[in-house]
Amino acid sequence: MAGLISALGLDRPGLVSLVGSGGKTSLLWALAAELAAAGQPVAVTTTTHIPPPLARQAAGLWLWGAEIPDPAELRPRLLAPGPLCLAASRQATGKLRGLSPAQIAALLALPGLWLLCEADGAAGRPLKAWDQHEPALTGREAAIVVLVGGSGLGRPLRPEVVHRPQIMAQALDLAPGQPIPPPALAAYLAGPAGPLRNASPNAAKTLVLGQGDQTSPTQRRAFLQAAAQTRRFDRLLWGSPANRRLSPWWE
Repeated sequence: MAGLISALGLDRPGLVSLVGSGGKTSLLWALAAELAAAGQPVAVTTTTHIPPPLARQAAGLWLWGAEIPDPAELRPRLLAPGPLCLAASRQATGKLRGLSPAQIAALLALPGLWLLCEADGAAGRPLKAWDQHEPALTGREAAIVVLVGGSGLGRPLRPEVVHRPQIMAQALDLAPGQPIPPPALAAYLAGPAGPLRNASPNAAKTLVLGQGDQTSPTQRRAFLQAAAQTRRFDRLLWGSPANRRLSPWWE
């Protein structure tokens, strides 16, 4: 396997949860397509809410409600070509409501299945702070991918830049409108109030600086260097998830 699969270090099936901002949904579906093209059974879901897939992204959409289908019904549908999107229901807003922990566990009991899960939202902002209930991790993740939008590095702390700006202001000790220092942001991502607070210690942890072409080399280097110094992430990548380009970072 090559491309995104290799860059993210994904070497075995299981639950892969994506959290953060700045390209999460693009990476979710690009990774699903790459796995399906490699002949791997893959399902896409959420533990929160996601927009329904485009026709070209998924082989089908299966809404479970509160039920867990019988394994005899599950296996053939998951082995069909192309990613299968799974959710509990469609909300009045049009978004899909995520699966329950019991439904996730039933999927993980199926050998060989890649289960890709969007585990929080960022309301389209390049940066995000996490409320107490976020991210919606299960504790069963084989891998966790944290995304950050490079277009937000160094920008003023404002609602159009940061999802939940009040939380980030408190965490980084910044006043509204102050520039967001890349090293401080990296420390927050790796710290006890960031996206890894509910993470299983056994999960592989990757940090992806998306929108990498929308930030300066100086800002990028400052952010990734600080992230490396935290030693919380097994891999540091940067690039463009939307264009399926991710590169490893090193000093």
